[in-house]
Amino acid sequence: IITTIKFQKLFKMTLVWLLANLPVAWWFLYASQQGAAYQPQLAGSPFLERIPRALNIIGIHLNRTVWPYPLSFSYPFNAKWALNLDFLIGFIFVALTIFCFIKWRRSLATLGLLLFLIYLLPVVQIYPEMANALLFDRYLAIPLIGLFIVLIDVMKKLKAYWKTSPFIYFGMFVVVAFALGRATASYIPKFKSNIHMSEYMFKLYPTWSTTPFNFAFSLIEDNQLERAELLLKSNMSLEHPNWVKPYFYGKIKQKKGHINEAYELFYKAAVMTRKGGYFPFADSHLAEIMIQRKDYKSAQKLLNGLLYTEIKNPVVFFKAKQLLKVVEAEISKTAIEDKKP
Repeated sequence: IITTIKFQKLFKMTLVWLLANLPVAWWFLYASQQGAAYQPQLAGSPFLERIPRALNIIGIHLNRTVWPYPLSFSYPFNAKWALNLDFLIGFIFVALTIFCFIKWRRSLATLGLLLFLIYLLPVVQIYPEMANALLFDRYLAIPLIGLFIVLIDVMKKLKAYWKTSPFIYFGMFVVVAFALGRATASYIPKFKSNIHMSEYMFKLYPTWSTTPFNFAFSLIEDNQLERAELLLKSNMSLEHPNWVKPYFYGKIKQKKGHINEAYELFYKAAVMTRKGGYFPFADSHLAEIMIQRKDYKSAQKLLNGLLYTEIKNPVVFFKAKQLLKVVEAEISKTAIEDKKP
């Protein structure tokens, strides 16, 4: 694209770009595994319907890049495309990128537009139910590099056509830095802990299935059991899978020390997740109770099965591996004691 740059410099730029993409490639792999359950639904979605929806999602990303408020780790978009501002922004951006590529192939701004767009193209292949929470907002920082390349090139062109004092640019920098600093300071309290973050997300998007789930989880982990029970009664609706309530009530009982009741609830949730094809969140808790009961063989079998599930969850997997180390140590200890005369 940029023929005016020497090959060596172009090679270095490409190498840096590829290194920056390693975490993106890893996240693509992880997200595709997480979204395996949605593939049959995606297969039934006509390709021509996905194209205009992709323009909607690209438009939303551009909005969030330029004006990321309210700040969150996810943001909503429609399952089907709609002729709205997001669609128009997405359409204009794609059309502008194609035009710039045809007209100014050697321009850094064109390269920046392409780098931004290339990461948003997979929206055509992603089913909307798993898209934003699992994929898009996590790697949005990478195409920002493309956006900054565009801004740098535009500023160079402005400087060439508009001779002015460098203090003007310094003043612009101060204004932008102040605005971003003020915004950052206002959001620090909202993201200072898991419970503050999950509560903030729940207030932003109370109708999502994930936000009350995450809020209830963080409340229980923080031992705010009464608030968690109230949330389960008021916000865990029929939209949530049937295993959710037994799982959370099991966690509450476990926190209170009611192990037998917790075991029954976790067992019920484990059966439901298996029948429904969901990730077995309850299995690690069942294993914990089995360890307390010194039923190490059953715990080992359950944890090994959890580690080989198709859908991956890093937090649960880490916990399962830690529990498995404890179990294996206890089994080895028991075996040594049995061999003693």
